[in-house]
Amino acid sequence: MPRFQLFTPIAIGLLMALASGAARAAEGSAGVAVNLPAPIPPAATASRARQLLNAGQTDLAERMVRAALAAGADDSLLCLSGEIQFRLARFPEAARAYEAAIALNPDNARAWWGLGRIEQANFREQRARDLFSRAFGLNHRDIDIILAYADFVTDPASKSILLDNVARLARVDQPERAERAVAQRLIQERLRGRTPGRLASPYAAYRLPLSGFRPNTSAQDGILVTARINGGKPLRLLVDTGARGIVIYARAARNLGLETIVASRLTGLGDPGGGESRVVLARRVEFGDLAFDECLVEVSERSLTAGADGVLGADVFGRFKIGVDAREGVLQLTPFDDPAAAPPNVSQASVTAVGMRNLLLLKARVEGGKEGLFLVDTGAAFTAVSREYLPPALPLGRPVELQGAQGPVGGAFRVAPLAFRVGGLALVEHAPLAVDLRSISQLEGIEIAGILGFSMLGKTQFTIDLRAGIVEFARAAR
Repeated sequence: MPRFQLFTPIAIGLLMALASGAARAAEGSAGVAVNLPAPIPPAATASRARQLLNAGQTDLAERMVRAALAAGADDSLLCLSGEIQFRLARFPEAARAYEAAIALNPDNARAWWGLGRIEQANFREQRARDLFSRAFGLNHRDIDIILAYADFVTDPASKSILLDNVARLARVDQPERAERAVAQRLIQERLRGRTPGRLASPYAAYRLPLSGFRPNTSAQDGILVTARINGGKPLRLLVDTGARGIVIYARAARNLGLETIVASRLTGLGDPGGGESRVVLARRVEFGDLAFDECLVEVSERSLTAGADGVLGADVFGRFKIGVDAREGVLQLTPFDDPAAAPPNVSQASVTAVGMRNLLLLKARVEGGKEGLFLVDTGAAFTAVSREYLPPALPLGRPVELQGAQGPVGGAFRVAPLAFRVGGLALVEHAPLAVDLRSISQLEGIEIAGILGFSMLGKTQFTIDLRAGIVEFARAAR
């Protein structure tokens, strides 16, 4: 059975899952007196539905909330309906639910927070900040609201106080989030208010050479860029637009003079286990003439793949417009104040993305299947589609072994070639995979229909703009 690499996405953090049984309706017979249970208060329904949502049972949560709203409008239920619609990537429906909740109760903090998430996903950062600030002013004890607000707080002391509050509030019911808040505070304190990953070289255009990533066969499965950390030996990092930050493997981190800040854990596709890591501080990271100071690096205790020393998320170069040309072996970084980086004209080649913490998702439709959000992921060797987005009559082929960030990924199968519509572009994948993406959707908080991997992205030159959320294809892949 062939085995391939599929890294998507890699991040620091832990996922909390809650389970709950579904509510059951009372039954009676016509003409027979029965004692009907008292109506379930909206707050109790919202609590139960939220547990289902947190456990990944989105459809059941949606049905429960819809049934409760049919009996009468309630701002807490409308707000939760907005969260469910956001999870399903239905932003217009989510916005209407949040606005309806605010119409009933202008002091519903989670409704304002929900509207802020929609703005943030659409790269309207100023509007998102204002909405998160309003939500925090209404409720400073909601963990989701605190963390969203804290992302925009620049004063180190104030941010530390917010993270301490999260740690205290989450300690009993959400210990994983409490641990993460403590870790973030330790990182904040170590940096003493300085921004990590500061540009140490001139803000100018850089042209970085790329080499082919061939971990298993002669076929190219990705692209590598060379980096040096603290002036050490050259490291080959897999360029991964579906990852965040810098991850290197423990064997590559030896003798680099890295300062450990806190223990961590890699998250992503794959069976749980084997994801132990630590966050370290590198004095300098260099890519040829391009240099960054005080970079946070995650050191994984296990190697995720042969042929590379680690993984490089595209967000490391977020100060630039990022051009990727795998065929020519070039990574072009262009400053935003350079005329060459001007926003592209609206055309078939430009596609507006949805952003989830520096990951880009493009709305795409599989021919004969459903439309959904697909992760732009050069770190995934193959393009993959969640089964429910495939054409209904499409048969599954032979099983395939995949390796994710946390280990083996089960339940993957080959399927016949697929045609995609991404914006106005027609893209073709000749050897796609059907993969269960529910775990990564749950981790990211939004339904991910599939992954546009290197097998497709490597055929065309493209650029990504993490500031405005635009992906521009030079030509359609064939």
